Amino acid sequence: MPVNEIRHFHPDGSPFLRANEGNEIVPETHYFGVTLNQMNLRAGQEWWVTYDPLVYISVEFRYGAERVTVPKLIGPSVLRGQLPMADTKLAHGFVIKNLRVVGPHPFRGDDITLTVVLYKVKRTDYAKHFLRFAETISGSIGLPAQVDMVIKVGGVVVDALEALFEVSETKAVLGHQIGFNASSLRGLQAQMVGIFDGQNSATGSTSIRVVEDELIAPNSVGNFVLYSLWKSDRRSNEGAASFSDLAAKIRECALSANEEAWTRGKAMLLTLYQQLLSSPDLVRDEAKQLFSNYREEMLALRTQAQDVSLMSVEGRDNKLEPLGRALRAEDYASLDHEAIALLGPSRT
Repeated sequence: MPVNEIRHFHPDGSPFLRANEGNEIVPETHYFGVTLNQMNLRAGQEWWVTYDPLVYISVEFRYGAERVTVPKLIGPSVLRGQLPMADTKLAHGFVIKNLRVVGPHPFRGDDITLTVVLYKVKRTDYAKHFLRFAETISGSIGLPAQVDMVIKVGGVVVDALEALFEVSETKAVLGHQIGFNASSLRGLQAQMVGIFDGQNSATGSTSIRVVEDELIAPNSVGNFVLYSLWKSDRRSNEGAASFSDLAAKIRECALSANEEAWTRGKAMLLTLYQQLLSSPDLVRDEAKQLFSNYREEMLALRTQAQDVSLMSVEGRDNKLEPLGRALRAEDYASLDHEAIALLGPSRT
């Protein structure tokens, strides 16, 4: 494999000359992810006629209490799937546009190790079947809710890739492995990385730049891969999805005029808080924000139930207490000081 050239860019596309505080991925505050932004193939009869392209990407990071490796294979079937028509002939040059590999995952402050390799796989029936199988398995893992599946089947992807080496002529065209160190003075930086194969590539060129996640380069630049390590401060709806059942029960209790149901709902809220903080899929900042959102929603629903109750004669004498004032002493004993501050003071 030729000596690769590596170029780093800030997320805005400018050359990575120094760290930028605004691009830092902060532990327990941000999520990270990896996206394959672009793949370019050198023009010639070799690609698609004699060889198929295959990109292997693996991301190793801390998930919960252990380190996991998420492997991803992007081959001919995925590439063809990006074309307007499935039977459209694949062309040379620009072939990939922004395929998410993994993420968003919580950044815990540990190193992230990334491996990226572009292979050329000789076109044979055996190779075609192995590629299809490996891509199918690889396509089912990597997204946030599927990390548990990685532990079970991630090794199958690697085994399929090794088997491909045995049944077909498979050569590495370019690639690198890099450890993103979060303990350095500049911290972990969100960035884009371009890998060139070293043959008539970017060496000495000052005209290479990234515009809207696409690398703009001279025609002389041949095979290259552009990927990005990005950050996010929220997982959006994905963050709360695994807690939806418990949240629904809390809402039901909050809308009930029954005091026993109200007390049960507050106990459920405490349980939800503990689950949010211990979830391997949430950073601490968003866990606290989600709890605050659930708490405010529960208060609003309780107020709504109070208004409805006061409309009836039977409910006029009901004295509905704000959330947190009717908690039992043992409930407070199970909370840390942060949860107590959020729920409010106990009534003596």
